[in-house]
Amino acid sequence: MPSTLLAIVLHLAWNKDTKGEDNPQVGGFMAIWGGYTFVLGFLIVFRNNQAYNRFWEAASKMHELRGELFNCASTLCAYCCEPTTEPAKQQVEEFQHLLIRLMSLLFSSCCHDIASEDPNTAAKKKSSTTTAMDGVKAHNLKMQVMDLGGMCEQSLYHLNHAPSRCEVISQWIYRLIVQKAREEVVGNPKIKVLDVPPPILGRPLADLASALADVYRARKIAEIPFPFPYAQMILDMLLVFSIVTPVLASQLVSSTAMAALATFCVTAGYWALFHIADEIDQPFGMDPNDLKLNNMQRDFNETWHDLALWGWELKVCLASFSHALSGNVASHVQQSGMESKAMTPAVAASMVLLFWSGFGAELAEPCIGRLSITSFEGFNMKPSRCLV
Repeated sequence: MPSTLLAIVLHLAWNKDTKGEDNPQVGGFMAIWGGYTFVLGFLIVFRNNQAYNRFWEAASKMHELRGELFNCASTLCAYCCEPTTEPAKQQVEEFQHLLIRLMSLLFSSCCHDIASEDPNTAAKKKSSTTTAMDGVKAHNLKMQVMDLGGMCEQSLYHLNHAPSRCEVISQWIYRLIVQKAREEVVGNPKIKVLDVPPPILGRPLADLASALADVYRARKIAEIPFPFPYAQMILDMLLVFSIVTPVLASQLVSSTAMAALATFCVTAGYWALFHIADEIDQPFGMDPNDLKLNNMQRDFNETWHDLALWGWELKVCLASFSHALSGNVASHVQQSGMESKAMTPAVAASMVLLFWSGFGAELAEPCIGRLSITSFEGFNMKPSRCLV
């Protein structure tokens, strides 16, 4: 808008008689100005590409982190032994509940650690057009975790004052996995809680290690901004561009309205691209266009909550192979975007049809009172009471 007003004022007050390309004062300047605008356009496009790549990489790493943590925990739950007695069942369930609590706490700590910055150094980490208040906002990021009731208060106190929470929680999970791989089931010394060979047990450990590597890659994006010399040079060139463009438009365009319109469109387009790049360059935080880490954490908790409702208690099996081949089951298959097609028993035999064990019977909802979701604020974590 200032450039547009400047173009109007110059068009009305300066050199009213001679306008257009025949103006000797600006005619020879256009060749040089074309090279300047080319360099500025190249730098802005380069800046936008870098910002978009950073934003997309940040989103990819956060989803990879969530997937690897879920894969690690779900695999460990599947590796648990089949308890035959009530004490053994309680022993296995205790491990599963503690594991998903630690996973929820780990993902929450990773999100908070990535999005949070020291307010005193935020201005150095951000680009030249942002302020230290962005770092202050990141400290107000509130996350949800599974209920921490029943966990050791001394451990939570240590975690609350630890400078690197992600590393502490990941070490807890590593120790827990190794402990349960050696721990004998109550009433059956020959079976371990995690009853799988060590090479197979190494897969969830590798998933956890990959998740931590993704955390460090996301930290790289949050901690290392776009190089300051590039950002400052683009900003200075834009300021010069915003001053020179209305001068040229006021002398090259005969109409005052068209000079103002041309100045507004050109300068607004350049500045819009610059601010878009500056906005998406730092994808973590509390700004409207930042990644919604609190929503990711909420979905992560709800996934585990739903899995605990049914996934641990129900088993999947083929109720009857002859029934699977019958025409009642395999006569029609609804396909996405296509009409139902009749299937022959030979085709149906090649399909894997899964039925819930005892399908049609009433299923009792398992007690998961310990899995309630509570609020967690990164720097004021307090243990809540156990709901069991």
